[in-house]
Amino acid sequence: MIDDGLERLAGTHSDRRFGRAIEVHATATSTQDLAKHAILAAGSARDGLVVTTHEQTGGRGTRGRRWWSPVGVSLAVSIVAAPSRPLARPACVTQLAALAVVRAAALRGGAVRVRWPNDVVDGNGAKIAGVLAETMDGARTHVIGIGLNVFDPSTTPPEPLRERAGSMQSAGAAFRDLGDALDVLLRALDVEWDEFEHGGITALAGRMNANDGLRGREVELARGQQRSVGTFWGVDEDLAPRLLHADGSITTWPAEHAEVVAIDGVPRDRRG
Repeated sequence: MIDDGLERLAGTHSDRRFGRAIEVHATATSTQDLAKHAILAAGSARDGLVVTTHEQTGGRGTRGRRWWSPVGVSLAVSIVAAPSRPLARPACVTQLAALAVVRAAALRGGAVRVRWPNDVVDGNGAKIAGVLAETMDGARTHVIGIGLNVFDPSTTPPEPLRERAGSMQSAGAAFRDLGDALDVLLRALDVEWDEFEHGGITALAGRMNANDGLRGREVELARGQQRSVGTFWGVDEDLAPRLLHADGSITTWPAEHAEVVAIDGVPRDRRG
């Protein structure tokens, strides 16, 4: 068995919101699929369920992109959230999870930022984490997948996934092992979710802008066949991305239908 610290978290934990039950698997194609299967098998949402694995062989990111999970250095986890009231903006759980990664890094002395909409990067723009949030039960149940590079890998990613990778370690965050990283991440998500319940979307947008790793970069946004290039200018109070254009105008794009397709002229089609 891989000694990565995850096993000590397995079981039930009544003091947690996220992590009330933590399943640790030896290997999995995708923790996201395991979490969804657990919900279907139970016949109801399992709020607070966490599924992780020592080895993930087929992780995926948004829009079907692959996520590379090196054994022993990368955390693959899926978290079930079933709030008592449906969320007015279900897609916001992606930003909540990304901000939890930012908070977890800070708790261990590191500094990372959110790259809208679903990535976490270090100060040089190297990707540290990706978030994939999916819904079930009419968008009332959320399955939040997080792939997190905790330590520097000793190998390079496969050729189709050669986006420059970073890690919590290289960003200054000191974790003992993957179990420690998961523990801190879940507690950080507890705090982020609590702040969201008290402050709502507007406060969440403020935290996104305060931790924006894309602001000031040239980006190309797409919505269907519509495309536009400009300087990323954060999000508005509804979490919609904004572009600043050369003539000084600012355009706002629907948050749940826009996609970043290029950053500084580099296409993102191979990123997770």
